[in-house]
Amino acid sequence: QAFSRRYFTGDQRLFSYAREWIEASHQAGRGELDAAPLLTSELSEPEPALRWVTLENLTRFFRNPARWLLRERLGIQVDEGEEALETREPFVLDGLENYQLLERMLDLHREGQSVPAIETIMRASGALPHGQVGECLFAEASDRVVRFAGRLGRVFPRRDTEPLEVDLTLGDFRLTGRLAGMTATGWVGYRLAKIKAADYLNLWLHHLALN
Repeated sequence: QAFSRRYFTGDQRLFSYAREWIEASHQAGRGELDAAPLLTSELSEPEPALRWVTLENLTRFFRNPARWLLRERLGIQVDEGEEALETREPFVLDGLENYQLLERMLDLHREGQSVPAIETIMRASGALPHGQVGECLFAEASDRVVRFAGRLGRVFPRRDTEPLEVDLTLGDFRLTGRLAGMTATGWVGYRLAKIKAADYLNLWLHHLALN
């Protein structure tokens, strides 16, 4: 490599006239050193405010403990960067956009909106590409939503059920939250997408809070 330290050690077999690589050669290899620990001592006891935990924050903690530690205990905000603006019209939806589309359409369907009304709302919101591509995407998504809503309706017939208030004292901690999706036979959690590890974790935490 052009910035190898061997070019600047006096070895006559290897030489370079590029001054811009000198500093790079000084830095080369430092990444191979053992990383310094983030914490060199134990953390202090959490403040009283951190002992009052919401179910939402508890789920967020278990999904990414490292991020929670940085933000809540060390006060470090990790900048994930801003997304670049699209310079051309999108013709396909990525995974997150497709999930958000299906989720919103399912909510509208369960509110009693008709398929044409849902399409009008989704187009007005900019969630669908223009033209025939958007029509095809909506038709496919609508079919999935209708079939899923039919299965969901067998176990969760009503959308406007009252959420269950959770308020538990666990040692020095207090856990509070609201469980939406309650039925006469228990709690129903659902997701119109492929189940991931985070979803199983979310279901398990809600199950523990309920029981």
